[in-house]
Amino acid sequence: MGKFILAIGFSLFLMGLIALGFSIYQGPMSWTTLPNSYWGMPICLFVFWIGLAHAGTLISAIFLVFNKPLDKRTALLAELSTLCTITIAAIFPLIHLGVIENFYMVIPFESERGNFPNVRSPLVWDLCCIFTYGLLSLLFFYIHTQKKFHHLRLPMAWILFPLVLWVHTVVSLDFATTFITHWQGAYFPIYFIAGAIFSGLALVNLLLFSQKYRVRKLEKLMISLSWFMMLFWLWEYVQKGIFYADVFLTAGLIPQFYFIKKWRQNKILRNLISISILFGLFKERFHLIFIDFNENLNLMDFGLIGLSIGLFILLFYFLLCYIKRKYPADSFFFGEIDGNDLFAIEPQTKVKESLYKSLGAPITLGIVFTLIFILWTYCQTSFEHTSLSVHLIPLTYPLIALIASLFLCKKIIFKIKIPILLLFIIGLFAGALYSGGESETAVNKTPPKEPIDSITVKRSEFLWNSYCSSCHGEKGELNTKFVREFYPLPQKLSVERLGLLGRDSLRNIISNGRINMNPYKGRLTDLEIEKLLDYMYLLAKEKEDHK
Repeated sequence: MGKFILAIGFSLFLMGLIALGFSIYQGPMSWTTLPNSYWGMPICLFVFWIGLAHAGTLISAIFLVFNKPLDKRTALLAELSTLCTITIAAIFPLIHLGVIENFYMVIPFESERGNFPNVRSPLVWDLCCIFTYGLLSLLFFYIHTQKKFHHLRLPMAWILFPLVLWVHTVVSLDFATTFITHWQGAYFPIYFIAGAIFSGLALVNLLLFSQKYRVRKLEKLMISLSWFMMLFWLWEYVQKGIFYADVFLTAGLIPQFYFIKKWRQNKILRNLISISILFGLFKERFHLIFIDFNENLNLMDFGLIGLSIGLFILLFYFLLCYIKRKYPADSFFFGEIDGNDLFAIEPQTKVKESLYKSLGAPITLGIVFTLIFILWTYCQTSFEHTSLSVHLIPLTYPLIALIASLFLCKKIIFKIKIPILLLFIIGLFAGALYSGGESETAVNKTPPKEPIDSITVKRSEFLWNSYCSSCHGEKGELNTKFVREFYPLPQKLSVERLGLLGRDSLRNIISNGRINMNPYKGRLTDLEIEKLLDYMYLLAKEKEDHK
């Protein structure tokens, strides 16, 4: 059975690599996008997998914080699932950027070009939060595998518990800060956190089944969350008239079969329930992203889905095999076991009095560093200072948690086998100070053949929405609340501005790129560039007529 699942994962991964290649080369036009939001399958998969990522470490940390730790095997599987899913989740925002090689320009430091990423942008919040959560989850997992550092687990759990809630709240704000009214709701943070834990529990229960293991308290918690989600979906229907029957059925009603004893005791049936929940929560994310979607997904969309599933199977399988070889077999438990009787396996930490002492210095250092960073950021001349302090709030606790955890685990970082992490951090921040030089034209790329049919206005609009609207706006009005919000802002689209530049200059900019804009020579044909210029003039003329 294990070899069969591994073969499926490998096949999905290989097919997904094709979709990944097209997505990187073609950009957003390779997958299905919506003109009203510009978001597509990469963001849908990002939200789904980041939800799964939050649940694994949260399950382990929250039980530890409340002095009800899970047995070691369950906790390790949950934490390992976090490391795999957060790796997958981090891929899709990079794909969605369209210009992957400029990802470092989102790191909140001034670059060689004098650009400072706009901390009003959710993309900056996501980068800081995901990087911090991923690194600390790795430290938390490593501490769990080393008995001599076990005293650090409880302090790390207290740092991670609020961080998980904070990070997924920030993910929910990605939606609230857009111009889509359907996404602007104060209930989103609670809803996102509940959905993340719900889907994560389904994944953990499925992984436990793969190891011939069962923890009934996690199943009970999963059923409780299904009630909460159904109540929310019914409330949303009453308030907004929004109801998705497929989601309500697969993630709400089907889990109630747990109340039937025969289903509970049948391994296959109860794990079909977990799969149904994962499918339902993915569809829920899909409906959220693809509002009023009446078209068909293309092959690239399905390829990206296959890539994520296949990569997860491979990552989890190989990491689990490595852990089983690396650490003694007596740290795991094999066979059909009920985890309710194994709490004693996870050593109890009876040092609540020293908890404040162990966290006092790290948290204080993190607060001081964060205040200095905020003050420094606030003094940057790149920004207007109006309400900037409010937009810095999403970065505060992740920075505090990062500094506090690194200080708390300093012995691990400097003396154990994790110097690579330190080098990675140094390299990441060093890369933020280097802009990568001037934009260069694409080389060794064979442009696609000229289309036989003439490019219509609708096709030109699609090219604009796929390549340009993320920064310049759907109608050329500048998209100040989306994707890479760097200063100085792109030039406004106006008849006067286009006239001053001329078609030759505009054609050269599109082909060869400038500042933050990458070249599209080799990605767009000459005819497509010409039609894109025509559409730019059309937008500018429409703006002029509406004045």
